[in-house]
Amino acid sequence: KKCMLVIRSLYRSRFNLLRKKVRGRTMSSHSSNPFSVLLFDLDGTLYDADNGYVSHQRRNLFEYIYKTGIVPRPEDGSVDAAEAYWRPLFKQYNQSLRGLRSAGNEIDSEDYWAYCRNGTQDFFSADEALQSFLASLPKTQKKYIFTNCNEKQALECMDCLGITPYFDPTIYGAKFMNDVCK
Repeated sequence: KKCMLVIRSLYRSRFNLLRKKVRGRTMSSHSSNPFSVLLFDLDGTLYDADNGYVSHQRRNLFEYIYKTGIVPRPEDGSVDAAEAYWRPLFKQYNQSLRGLRSAGNEIDSEDYWAYCRNGTQDFFSADEALQSFLASLPKTQKKYIFTNCNEKQALECMDCLGITPYFDPTIYGAKFMNDVCK
């Protein structure tokens, strides 16, 4: 099966995607489809990464680093020490949980994801334009979410956006990939 991975900037250019040339063929809902499967990244692709949720997650991550004792909390309460610890790990492993584990930290995945990804409903609501775009894609193309976040939290975000019905129920996320980054 031919597969297309929709990686970045879908939120900003989702309506132009149908008109762009993909490997020399124009995709539209009326022409023959060169792909039978579409893989969508979630974070910063199906929603605008500038909506505050990414910053919220990052603050939660730094608080998690302090809460679990990975790094002692400085007296001034700043996140600087947690960020200084996390940044090189993220740069090397391109995934926060994987980086923290690679540094020798024992981390419960469920606790980590629930803590770092809480508050989804505060940042997302039904996105009618995104729903319309997804509905316009050919029904013959299977659509999957492929993300570095945990499947449960990905589903929460999808539910808030109102896009769950447009995707196959199987989400390929952190549990599926274990500590391997997509």
